[in-house]
Amino acid sequence: MMLTVLYLRSRQAPMAVLAVALVTVCSYVFLRWYDDEAEALHVALILGPLAAACVVGAGVHSPFGEVERATSFPLARLRSAHLGGLLVGGAVALAIVVARWQEQDAPLAMARNVAGLGGLALLAASIVGARLSWVAPMVLGMATLFAPVAATPWWAWPAMSGGRDAAWVVAIVLLLVGLSLAASTRTRGAVGDPSA
Repeated sequence: MMLTVLYLRSRQAPMAVLAVALVTVCSYVFLRWYDDEAEALHVALILGPLAAACVVGAGVHSPFGEVERATSFPLARLRSAHLGGLLVGGAVALAIVVARWQEQDAPLAMARNVAGLGGLALLAASIVGARLSWVAPMVLGMATLFAPVAATPWWAWPAMSGGRDAAWVVAIVLLLVGLSLAASTRTRGAVGDPSA
């Protein structure tokens, strides 16, 4: 139990939960401000999950380099629970925010986008480190935000409706690959880590 508490404190988990809550509140205020406008929903379905994904990607960062790699307790379960919990919490909270909207697929699209963009952030964290993990979802999110809505390109899966199977497949694959890499590999970018 003490290892779990120390692990979560080292990853700034309480701050991450507060950041996801702040993203949720900001999304709620944004959607209330632009009451039932289609463009506002399109923006919220991309920017809300994008902000949550950036928070989750930053949660991979470890302040302990060599010490964490030398521990006898496998940290993969803790990493999976920590990052998965942030993703599930963010997806549920943001889906509840858009549930009152007239578009029925909005909660599904919101949950899918949190999963997919969060998986992309975790994948980026395992490649370039936690400090730069926000770049990949930000590039995809901004490109998707400015993509044409009428004929959505294949790469702009976050802009697709919540019932599109192809978008769900991409999001789930990104989530599974990102979560498995973040849980199984050592953390890049830790203090004292020569690979940072």
